[in-house]
Amino acid sequence: MGLVTPTLPATKLRDPRVDFFRGLALVFMFWDHLPDNPLGLITIRNFGLSDAAEIFVFLAGYSAAMAWGNLLRLKGYWITAKHILKRAVTLYGTYLLLTGLLVANVWALQLLPQLSAHKEEWSQLPIWLNDTQAWWGIVTLQYCLPLLDPLPLYVILLLGMVITIPLLVYRPLVLGALSACLYASTLLFDLSVPGTAANPLFFNPLGWQFLFCLGSLCALYGDCFLPSSYSSRTRTIALLILGTSFLLSWSWKFPELHDAFMPQTLAAWLYPIDKSLPDPLRIFHFLALAWIGRAMIPSGTWLDHTYSVCLRRMGRHSLLVFGTGVIITPPLTITARTVGNSPVAHIVTGLAGTMLLALLTNATDRKAGIIPVHSSRTAAKTA
Repeated sequence: MGLVTPTLPATKLRDPRVDFFRGLALVFMFWDHLPDNPLGLITIRNFGLSDAAEIFVFLAGYSAAMAWGNLLRLKGYWITAKHILKRAVTLYGTYLLLTGLLVANVWALQLLPQLSAHKEEWSQLPIWLNDTQAWWGIVTLQYCLPLLDPLPLYVILLLGMVITIPLLVYRPLVLGALSACLYASTLLFDLSVPGTAANPLFFNPLGWQFLFCLGSLCALYGDCFLPSSYSSRTRTIALLILGTSFLLSWSWKFPELHDAFMPQTLAAWLYPIDKSLPDPLRIFHFLALAWIGRAMIPSGTWLDHTYSVCLRRMGRHSLLVFGTGVIITPPLTITARTVGNSPVAHIVTGLAGTMLLALLTNATDRKAGIIPVHSSRTAAKTA
């Protein structure tokens, strides 16, 4: 069966699950970026091969297709391209602003002598940024500071979408094939975008575009690229992938046990499971998670609970949440170390930062007069 040209939606309501899982991914990313914080032990990266980065990039592609796919059919290519470029410029400007704020943040921390024992993660940052080549690499998206890695990736993916969105809407199979070929070429020939010799981009856009493209295709042609129909065979395959990934990831915490049971030939084939590409095993794990979320976690009243609404709100304001999380990470970490460097101190500061992000998005919605859409209104329309 061929792919059917997507029809215009009858409503502009968002799928609340997309905002919920994107908000959850942002929280997980924030916790993962907090050094030595026990909250990072309960994020998705500890229970499988993929992590919040895959969720965020996939849903970024999904949301981009939902926003601009039908706009292309309604308004034409040039207006659509203008909207995408405007968003890319906004992200690029935010990226430069966050770079400056992060540097200023770390420089300010360097001036506090009582914190000299708790700032090793960022102690070299002001030094190498005196290098003109480093700044040029940041401006040209060849390199970015720690914690900011997703932003230059997102900017590059949107610039690519300006070119590929006609294929997405009118020739999805062609786009999927081209994206898969580029991803395969990246794996086989180690392709990458130009970067500074010592500090290339962590996320390789030539590889991560495949996950972004999958998200876009699922938004418009979900049943063809990620079926929502429930079957015992698909469930068994998905659970087998998730279970195997869980056991493998946890075996790394016990190196002696891992080496005793892992055949060397299999280890040579599996490792390294590279995040920067990303590795195919990470994609398989994520797709199993995505199918579970699509087929087995339907939209419902659970999305209207207080914490769900909070995560949905954070997902809608993803750029605000991500940027604020980056800026508050160094002072929160140093604060936790200064007041005792105990697990409790790290947990309290991590939860305080999460609450700050939630309050910030709540205040943003209130100022704009936005009321969260009740999930029952979109249950019949979600994919």
